[in-house]
Amino acid sequence: MHFFRTIPLLLIVIIHTTCATTQNFVTPHIAPRSQGVNLARHSVGWVHETHRYDRNSFYGSLSIIPEYTRSFNAHHLAKCLFGASLGSCNTINVSGSQVQGRGERDWLADYFYLPTDFQSTLHFKPVIDNFIIDANLYFGLEEWAKGLYCIIYFPIVHSRWNLNFCEKVQNSGVNDYAPGYVTSSPNGVPRNELLKDVSQFMSGKTIFPSDNDTNVLFEPLTKALMLPEKHIRTRIADVRVSFGWDAVNNACGRFGFYFQIAAPTGNKPEGRVLFESIVGNGHHWELGGGISGNWNFWYSADEKHSCELYFDATVTHFLTNEQVSTFDIQGKPLSRYMLAEKMTAHTHDLKVGDTADDAQVPQFQFNNELSPVANVTTFPVHVKIAAQADIICILNYAHTCWNVDIGYNFWARSCEKIEPVTRFEPVVNHFWALKGDAQVFGFDRGVDGTGPIIETVALSATESNATIHQGTNNTPSDQPPTNPGIDSPALAFVSSNNPFTDNDPLNSVPNGNALAQINSSIIPHILKADDIELVGTSGRSSKFFMHIHYQIPQRTSGWIPFIGFGGEVEFAHNAKNECSQAACITCEQPCLPCAVSQWGIWIKGGASF
Repeated sequence: MHFFRTIPLLLIVIIHTTCATTQNFVTPHIAPRSQGVNLARHSVGWVHETHRYDRNSFYGSLSIIPEYTRSFNAHHLAKCLFGASLGSCNTINVSGSQVQGRGERDWLADYFYLPTDFQSTLHFKPVIDNFIIDANLYFGLEEWAKGLYCIIYFPIVHSRWNLNFCEKVQNSGVNDYAPGYVTSSPNGVPRNELLKDVSQFMSGKTIFPSDNDTNVLFEPLTKALMLPEKHIRTRIADVRVSFGWDAVNNACGRFGFYFQIAAPTGNKPEGRVLFESIVGNGHHWELGGGISGNWNFWYSADEKHSCELYFDATVTHFLTNEQVSTFDIQGKPLSRYMLAEKMTAHTHDLKVGDTADDAQVPQFQFNNELSPVANVTTFPVHVKIAAQADIICILNYAHTCWNVDIGYNFWARSCEKIEPVTRFEPVVNHFWALKGDAQVFGFDRGVDGTGPIIETVALSATESNATIHQGTNNTPSDQPPTNPGIDSPALAFVSSNNPFTDNDPLNSVPNGNALAQINSSIIPHILKADDIELVGTSGRSSKFFMHIHYQIPQRTSGWIPFIGFGGEVEFAHNAKNECSQAACITCEQPCLPCAVSQWGIWIKGGASF
């Protein structure tokens, strides 16, 4: 009886832990219901082929089910991926920092190695479709014990994931990168050496400025790529085996329970692609069990017509598995597409303060490397899931050799619990910080700041408050870029052993007749483990399905063939608004409800013996 008390408790946990605050999170990846978890597809057409009360010896049934499924409601999938950035018609606007009247939800084009006056619109219509061949085997083990049985599920899946990502450029931009914005060159980076559009950046392209004396490295995006083509995988989803016993089984009905194990044969997330194809359950082992039964509640007087109610409920636990995911910075959805600057603790020629006399050497300094944040925040994690439930109820009508099944299926999976394999600490080997729209170099032009360039000095400027939408300087194009909005800003000076240049102010521009002294951060903000948002996903859905099948009455070598067809429509219960914290059993880790709405059609054929 303890087992039967556990099932409803687990269902309560599953239902409640799928609730979470969704306004400030986006999913690291779409983790769908496994293509092999489908009690509807497995059960239809088998109501009278399995669990035979009139058999006393070994018997069985084999079914092969080709099915095609396709997702719908692309907006829900896009919302999971892009959150509040998503505009009408599943679009995101991208604009440079010098574009007048930028939208508050626009992505900053500067992060994508694009001009500061660039403008474009990104379009998304994510679609998932699957070609499935599901082989099911049922064995009645009556010779060993009355009511004993074994079922094996073996689905082969060809899965295609298409983000349907395209871009419409409104203004390709003409602005060069200003001197000191990304390189020490007094000429900056000309427009023709920057990328053409966002699509180039998202597919892994980068820039190689010709005038780059300090050899600043511009890392391409290598994780969470947005690709224009489909991402395709073909694998066995997962091999499931159920061992059960029908405690009650007679002409009026049946009731029993079973143990289930699922072996991981699909793939696990790798973090390279944003909309990454997943076959199976994320490569987890599953352990669990369930209860099943049926009730023959009506027979016609001539016994040619009958109605039967069938139910099945499975609850499994996902064992811990290692996978790779891309995460954002806390409170900054999609910060994975911002730029991070590499810092060094070996500072030279730089000090920061209100005056030259009280200036101090900062702890960190720009180290001539820029990288998309995703490259830094993609790492291995341990993932486990407390419980998954798959529950069906089927009404079966039978007339001689014809059967009709109509049913409802509820599926739910509790939130992923995520822990880094090794504690994520960029400070162990490298130091990274958010660049935002900060200048990363200053120019020594003498005491009055108006002479020729004597030296170019890397700064310690960081912008921990920058977001995917904007930096914190927001300097107008007609003003010198002096870094007023960086972390703990103070004036930057030269610190050297040369008495002729020591304490010289660092200018924000390489030429001109006036001093425009640049700021740098006294205390740069370096990314640490606690800054990473480890977001898990959960899911719930309701499915309605129907199946019609025909059992061929003639026996051929002891086999009884059957054939049928059917279909299903599944509706995801994705949260539209912020949930109440009181509705959550645990809020230790952010959790985003994100299931897939989809429809499917199948043909189910086989034979019993």
